Amino acid sequence: MNHKGVKLEEWVKDQLSRKPEIRDDDRRLIANFYWWVSGSADSPLTLREFLSKFVSDKLPMPDSILRTRRRLQEMYPELRGEKYEERAGYRQQVESNVRDGKERVY
Repeated sequence: MNHKGVKLEEWVKDQLSRKPEIRDDDRRLIANFYWWVSGSADSPLTLREFLSKFVSDKLPMPDSILRTRRRLQEMYPELRGEKYEERAGYRQQVESNVRDGKERVY
């Protein structure tokens, strides 16, 4: 994705750096991104134009935005939110339980 000459990874990194409140808030991160690509206040995209870009793969899917956030937070600890360690601990516990046969994976 390249909007206004900025790659998705650059945009997400900038947002995580400047807005700590979105480090743990996926919905806000996604909303901020789509708000940004929808255009300036002087000439915003109409809903029809936005949806047309979205369905024609001219905008990244929300999961791409979130994957980018996760990758950046793995690489740059200073971009992690308050819930990062909590989620990482939970993930490790589930992985351990699966290995020990305490939880089943379907």
